[in-house]
Parts: sequence; structure tokens; C-alpha cells
Amino acid sequence: MAYKVPVPQGQPTQIKITREPWSDYFSISLPNGHSEELEVEETREWFRTHGADMDKIETVLDHVWNFGSAEVLVKNFRSPPALRSSHGPQI
Repeated sequence: MAYKVPVPQGQPTQIKITREPWSDYFSISLPNGHSEELEVEETREWFRTHGADMDKIETVLDHVWNFGSAEVLVKNFRSPPALRSSHGPQI
């Protein structure tokens, strides 16, 4: 298993978005080699939680839907909040 370098937080991060013809999902690739395949609403939520400007992302997603690929620069990239609640038991 290859070690993946974490993506720097709070810095500009270039992200590649692609979509295969006739598919209903987007592929997101980060500079550290991490990639995800997400449906349309999941893609919007992914960008929202990672600090992207949603007005600009909507335009980019429309472009990718029609033409297959694009690259975006998220100026203030951040990791999403932890999924585990801090109110749970500490084991």
C-alpha cells in the first residue's frame, strides 16, 4: 500500500474533475493521488464541505457534465469535520 501525502489545509489546491460519457457520477482526483467517484449531489456536498465557492463550482460541474473534464483551484481547501461526535464515549 502506497503512502499518500496529505493535502495541505487552508492553501490553494488543484482538483481534477472528470465524467465518463453516459454516466451519472463525477470522478474527483486530488494532487496526492486520492480519488473518489460521486453522484451529482454527493459531488456538490463534497465541494461544499471542502471549502469551495459553490457559485463557481456549479458552473464547473455543468461544464464537466457537457464536456467531460475540468480542473479547479480551491483557494482555501479544508478537510471536512470529523464524522464522529465528540459527545460519544471515549474508549
